[in-house]
Amino acid sequence: MLAFDQWCHVQLAQLHGWEVYFLAVLAFSSLYFGSAGLMQGLIRWAQRQQVGAVVTPSLPRSGQVREEIRHSLLSIQVFALQGVGLWWLLQHGYLSAAPLTSTTAWVLQVVVLFAFNEVHFYLAHRGLHHPWWLRRVHGVHHRSRIPTPYATYAFHWGEAALLGSVMPLALLVYPFALSSLLVLPLLSIVINVQGHCNYTLFPGSRRGALRGYVQHHQAHHEKLRGNFGFALPWLDRWLGTALR
Repeated sequence: MLAFDQWCHVQLAQLHGWEVYFLAVLAFSSLYFGSAGLMQGLIRWAQRQQVGAVVTPSLPRSGQVREEIRHSLLSIQVFALQGVGLWWLLQHGYLSAAPLTSTTAWVLQVVVLFAFNEVHFYLAHRGLHHPWWLRRVHGVHHRSRIPTPYATYAFHWGEAALLGSVMPLALLVYPFALSSLLVLPLLSIVINVQGHCNYTLFPGSRRGALRGYVQHHQAHHEKLRGNFGFALPWLDRWLGTALR
């Protein structure tokens, strides 16, 4: 991991802005289409093996998947432009990312970033459910009442920018290593695609339990309120927004 982190810092110093944009588009597109395709394959396998169950036995509306992909492609453009902006801020010293000192430090940084992302997402998501923002911005995502794995990036461009701000905001707090920061998009897509697949391997789990994450987020899409947390149920429990 130390060698990879050092390589990241060397490459960052050598890349041009257009190269950062191209690589970001390629990376986010690969994460998006790869995770959605893998999840669809996993669901088909689970159904053949009679493992798990559909959360809500309804079909997506006509044209929904095409719409989800279209909005997701726009979100990928936003994420890529934010990547260029982050690269520029790092290059000009407005933000800093310190080299990694040990594998232990990398693990600790990833845990802290995961927690930071959880808080950032909860606050942003809860704010987006204010009637004005829900009607004009977040409503794009909630057009998928029965979401599919392709809904993971299906945002209004403003919501994509808000959610994508987590990296620069984290660097304002602490100079995290580049290799630690790069884990965030990977963790996010793995969690997000599960929350939007409408299929659970643990049909008996409670919505608020860790194993009941799919049910937890599916209930949010169906009821259009509550369950604002990203991966963990705790903030919703503590702040009184958990759906029963």
